Amino acid sequence: MTLGRIPKNTKLENLLHYKVRVTTANLSSFVGILTSYDKYMNLVLNECEEFRLQKKSKQYLAQVKGREIDETKIKEQKRLLGLVILRGENVISVVAEAAPNAASLKPKLRLKKGAVSIKPLMKKLTGNKPEKTNAGVSKPTIKR
Repeated sequence: MTLGRIPKNTKLENLLHYKVRVTTANLSSFVGILTSYDKYMNLVLNECEEFRLQKKSKQYLAQVKGREIDETKIKEQKRLLGLVILRGENVISVVAEAAPNAASLKPKLRLKKGAVSIKPLMKKLTGNKPEKTNAGVSKPTIKR
């Protein structure tokens, strides 16, 4: 698979880091970057936006069933959510919208390469050293 191309028939594994649109059972859509999934099809989306129909639009669609739909009466609400976990039980479809670009696959934190020396932090004790104390039970000592 090459960068920039969206595959037509693919497994969920091949869509990692792609921008996907997930449709749920309540007809709302989530658009975000597919970060992870599991065997139950629970999905983790990053930079996620939710698009859901307003109540009036849902009522209109219920009334119109089977007839022509006036798209001016259908309104969607958009919310920016960020990191989202979608329960697999509610997922109806997953569609790839955009392929990942090379810049998004690189780690965000880049360290400069070069001669770097790492020294452990050493704390020097000066003066009197602290006395050792035993934490357990022992015989009392008598100082003379």
